[in-house]
Amino acid sequence: CDWSSDVCSSDLDAAARRVDMVMSAISDLPIRWEQLDLVDYIVSGSQFYALAKNDWIKSLDDLCGKKIGTVRSNSFPADITKWSADNCEAKGKPPMIVVGVDRMPLLVTEFQQGRIDAGVRSMNTMPPLMQESPGLYKLVGEPITRVVQGIGFAKGNTQLRHAVLVALQQLFGDGTYTKLLQKWGLERSAVQAPTVNTKPVP
Repeated sequence: CDWSSDVCSSDLDAAARRVDMVMSAISDLPIRWEQLDLVDYIVSGSQFYALAKNDWIKSLDDLCGKKIGTVRSNSFPADITKWSADNCEAKGKPPMIVVGVDRMPLLVTEFQQGRIDAGVRSMNTMPPLMQESPGLYKLVGEPITRVVQGIGFAKGNTQLRHAVLVALQQLFGDGTYTKLLQKWGLERSAVQAPTVNTKPVP
């Protein structure tokens, strides 16, 4: 499932009760509330990154007119295009050029062969990537989008939804949530408390 698609196959599986819950980086979008309840627990967004050795890339403005690689089947190409229109073209600079690939790992080859200047992927995948390849990549700017993500449950499956919510509240309350984010370098993705469909729990 694309983490920010309006509707995907896992949504339909949960709504049809073929699965009990879906936990696959699902963005909490209002269109999903028609079929699902989402217990939200983390924030993600679109993050630019580049090879650390490219000293000429110091800010997002440096990427105007440059080739940006990302997976073509998710929301990242549209996010890049919008940011470019608002921040490059609107200032008279050349637009970013989106280079689409089928799968995120293919961007490694694109970087190695010099076919892209930078990439965009989920901010939550960047810390593990940078831990696996120390000194290879660097973040460029702050995430250009931010969206709450949650665990999906079919409408009416309130018992399981409530059980998971209570378990999350316990993880938040005893500090485990914070420790897990620190372990994986995801402090920027923290939320204050779990919510349901982006709404605070009474």
